[in-house]
Amino acid sequence: MKLLLLQTRPMIGDFSRQVDTIQKAFSHAQKESVDLIVTSELFLTGYFPKDLLRQDSFIQASLDALQAVLDCSQSFPDQALIVGIPMHTKTGKGLSNTALLIQNGTILHRQDKRLLPYDDIFDEPRYFEPSLSYAVIPFKEEILGICICEDAWADDKKTYLHHPVADLVSQGATLIINLSASPFYQGKPELRMSVFSDLATRYQIPIVMVNQTGGQDEVLFDGGSFVLNAKGDCTALASFFKEDFLVTSTLSQKQQEKKMPSCESQLVRAVVTGIQDFVQNSSSKTVLLGLSGGIDSAVVATLAVEALGSKQVTGVLMPSPYSSKESVIDATALAKNLGISTCMYPITEIMTTMDRLQPLVRVAAENRQSRIRAMILMGLANQTESLVLATSNKSEVAMGYATLYGDMSGALLPIGDLYKIQVYQVAHWLNSNREVIPKNSLSKPPSAELSPNQVDTDTLPPYPILDAILSAFLEEGCDTKSIIGRGFKQDIVTWVLERLSQQEFKRWQAPPILKLSNRAFGSGWRMPLSKYVAVSFYPKLR
Repeated sequence: MKLLLLQTRPMIGDFSRQVDTIQKAFSHAQKESVDLIVTSELFLTGYFPKDLLRQDSFIQASLDALQAVLDCSQSFPDQALIVGIPMHTKTGKGLSNTALLIQNGTILHRQDKRLLPYDDIFDEPRYFEPSLSYAVIPFKEEILGICICEDAWADDKKTYLHHPVADLVSQGATLIINLSASPFYQGKPELRMSVFSDLATRYQIPIVMVNQTGGQDEVLFDGGSFVLNAKGDCTALASFFKEDFLVTSTLSQKQQEKKMPSCESQLVRAVVTGIQDFVQNSSSKTVLLGLSGGIDSAVVATLAVEALGSKQVTGVLMPSPYSSKESVIDATALAKNLGISTCMYPITEIMTTMDRLQPLVRVAAENRQSRIRAMILMGLANQTESLVLATSNKSEVAMGYATLYGDMSGALLPIGDLYKIQVYQVAHWLNSNREVIPKNSLSKPPSAELSPNQVDTDTLPPYPILDAILSAFLEEGCDTKSIIGRGFKQDIVTWVLERLSQQEFKRWQAPPILKLSNRAFGSGWRMPLSKYVAVSFYPKLR
């Protein structure tokens, strides 16, 4: 059987776009003599519509789009389609996450999703009723077992009572087809391939997985759709972080080389995709950001140019009396290397005026500098109808080492899920072909330059130590005792975790943070706003 894996970037609520994509897919499938087209999960609405699912008009629009697809399919009677869409149910919440098999204007089979994830960024039980049963459907020379995303992860997570793939196999399925909207985080492409390969091997059955690509708010989808044979070998692999009409055959047994992007490449392509799609979804064309001469703003600027082009990015230099000449030189050199326009607004005069009106000292005076810069950036953004990109990293966001209404201001925080050490790794990767980020930005001690001779280690532990403690706690779910057992000093571990809990109020007011890890600050981070002292109660990751 010949397949077309329709790996695209569905946009939430853009039903005409999704219908048009399917029409193009039908035409392409006809030319290629394809038997079956497969889309990603909730393709017609886009994933994930959230509370739009509670609006009757939205559901009706998706049903209207379905009718347009049914009408279109009549013109291509030899091609069938499996498409994802929310459908009405007679019980419970009134909706199901559904896959429909369509041919020649007729719905041949309906399969609702059974396993509805509710961890991390997911909250599908809020909207959907789970399927109570699974059924196979004969098609061409195969018996199809259709399932949706999480349904294929039951054996891996070991937290579900039901195993949909096992049920389908027991009913005689000869081919498993999985419609997915499987979000990206670092290492997820390899994990996903491993989980599905184990599944194919365990049940000795070929598997087709179609994933969407692109960014939606803070969530990123990497694509990487594939076909596995009954031995778990990959016989077809779609592109990562880009749309792809992949035509393949279930008869192919030739093993496809698993060309997984490197760690740094994954992160770069993810952030670039996130910036690109966030700006497009916001109906904006241009962005601006503060250029300090430091590593964080240099990386964000470089990735923004990769995403949008140099003409769409503006760097704003806002030196204070504490900004070194080298920092201004580095920021200017970066802008020249990237080919972006810049403007300069020294803030010394504003600082002097503010100090006369309201004298402040120490941290309060430092924070005011950051807020002055935010005021300038937001004013420029309003004037030019641009979006501001914030530049804080995950280490800073965790520790509150970023100023509320200051450098935390912006429409998007692209590297807010990259630890400082990772920012350096990405910077070196970006410089691997040619020097884009000045060497001095990579080599000088990190500093906010808000007071004389200031460096980050005046306030924070060295980043290799800080990042290791945070990673163990956040990504691995380790408790205080086990982190100390790794050789870290008790007072440092205690200080880091207590400060993490104290800064929650800032994170609630942060811009959207692109999700790059399995435990990102954002919609999947659901800690109490008020200070939570008992950090030892932090739940283990499942």
